[in-house]
Amino acid sequence: MQPAETGIINHMVVPFFRLSILPLFLVCAGLSHAQSSKSQSIPVDPEARERSVMVESFVSEKVWAWQRQLNLQDWKIKVVIARLSELKPKTVGNIHWDKDTSTATIRVLDPADYGMPLPEMLRDMEFTVVHELIHLSLSPVLSDLQRNDANRLEEEHAVNHVADALLRLARSR
Repeated sequence: MQPAETGIINHMVVPFFRLSILPLFLVCAGLSHAQSSKSQSIPVDPEARERSVMVESFVSEKVWAWQRQLNLQDWKIKVVIARLSELKPKTVGNIHWDKDTSTATIRVLDPADYGMPLPEMLRDMEFTVVHELIHLSLSPVLSDLQRNDANRLEEEHAVNHVADALLRLARSR
């Protein structure tokens, strides 16, 4: 996350014509903001937006770190912070990949939809990242299998155990 700007205005002498366009600029910027705000059906809480940006940065860093650990550097992986309504019920993330292009998208639950304190939420998000990357690691093996609800449940169980073991090992160092 980049440091916030200070908001300090340096005073300087500017020609009159520059001063005369300042009110016009402010009015246009206000109209533009009003139009973009009206197009959104839900008002955006600045703190929630800042938290989402911070979380997206955190998750992106974790993706890259675990990508290296799991030898998945050849993959181009995009991170998306997703609302609860965009995910399957009882999930906090998912991954979709295209093996032909070596691209993947990991969706992680938006902090606005988490019901836990920040440190626990970030640990859970890292678990989600590791979990989804393990699915990606297993994709060459599992893609040829006939998948059904029973073996998918077994896969989830195994992936959870491996992710938990990897994270305990990494955090004990």
